[in-house]
Amino acid sequence: MSGEESLPPGWSKHWSNTWKKHYWFNSKTGEQSWEPPRLETPSEEPKAKETPHEDKPDESVKKKPKTDGSGTNPPKTKQPSQAKNANSKGGGGSALGALGSILGSIKNDQRSQSAAEIEAKRKRREAEEERRAEEKAQREQYILWVQNTLQSFQEGEEEYYEFPPSDSVHRLIVKDEAECVGLVAFSHGEKEEDKRVYVFKPGRAPNDLEGRYLRLGGTVQELIERRARGDTFKEYNTAFSLHDAKVVSKTKGKQKVDQADLEEEMEAKNVIQRDADRNAVMEAAMRIKESHRARQDAQ
Repeated sequence: MSGEESLPPGWSKHWSNTWKKHYWFNSKTGEQSWEPPRLETPSEEPKAKETPHEDKPDESVKKKPKTDGSGTNPPKTKQPSQAKNANSKGGGGSALGALGSILGSIKNDQRSQSAAEIEAKRKRREAEEERRAEEKAQREQYILWVQNTLQSFQEGEEEYYEFPPSDSVHRLIVKDEAECVGLVAFSHGEKEEDKRVYVFKPGRAPNDLEGRYLRLGGTVQELIERRARGDTFKEYNTAFSLHDAKVVSKTKGKQKVDQADLEEEMEAKNVIQRDADRNAVMEAAMRIKESHRARQDAQ
């Protein structure tokens, strides 16, 4: 029965958003059920289970019924009442069992969700560690290539060496490695994607006037060619070029670019330092984990 009027007293019908179906709740007893409770009628009251002796009662008992001393028969309601109470207890146990089943299912869902979240975090952590390890390996490989390239340049006759365009991190690596072996290195390029590092041997690096020439738009190739012709780049002397407002304006603009390059290099140094610190922490954690695993194996 689904109508509200046909429910026993105290019972009401509700909708479960979790399980997407109706359930019934007794506000008096606190019982819950997935099945609609039946409205018991006097004809439907449960009967007590009769014993084989009660199927064939003794004639003498029928003729002489027991009385309570007042001459009247006691009401025969004990066994039906006990059966009804037993059914009531059974119904309560069934409702509690259903509630326990619901709560158990919710707990299982929570456990499954927690396990899935833990597995997802583990996969993300492994992916991040793999990415960092790959970046570290690539950086170490690049450093080794730079070292070999600088050594070949030192042993050769070239006046300068031009590295391919690269980002600020890789340009900083080249400058640091060049400084370690006594070479002079600087970045040059109008646009960010064109910037690269030029390396010169000691005594052959651009002087102040040549550096000013490069900052005002000159190229290293043109500088080397003008050197070969004996050009002194005197027109780029500060005192000599003050009358040229256009050159002065360009020089100031280039100074701002140089400051931006300096800030970019500092940021690149910070990135490398953070990566080094992070890798050190990861390596320490791996050592602790391996030590802990070794102790467990020993036990």
